Amino acid sequence: MRNAGAVIAGFITAFAVMMACEYTNSTLYPFPEGMDVYNAEQVRQFAASMPLQALILVTAGWVTGSFGGGFVATKLAARNSSTPALVVGVLLTVLGGVNAWMIQNPLWFHVGALPLFVLFTMIGEYVARAK
Repeated sequence: MRNAGAVIAGFITAFAVMMACEYTNSTLYPFPEGMDVYNAEQVRQFAASMPLQALILVTAGWVTGSFGGGFVATKLAARNSSTPALVVGVLLTVLGGVNAWMIQNPLWFHVGALPLFVLFTMIGEYVARAK
């Protein structure tokens, strides 16, 4: 039960950090006037027009959120288990893949960025154990 709570807390932490970065991104690169955010094609076109800096900020959010999620999951886990952090990393990767499929950012972005979820979640797990 404790490990399930650790996964939930780690996921919430990761999500909160990522949403803070997304919010920052939306203030730097706002949606065009009159854009329908519920129209998938308009969202895809907008995402395709985003500059490299916006994708870097998204990646920064994914990396820091994953790190924080792995850290929190490990600190709250029962015993010395890395499983909660790994579960958080896998969940984030799956949801990132769904996001990639829906928004269709450039292929190079997702190929390079999706593995970062598990990598940085496990780095967060490692740092949590070291402290």
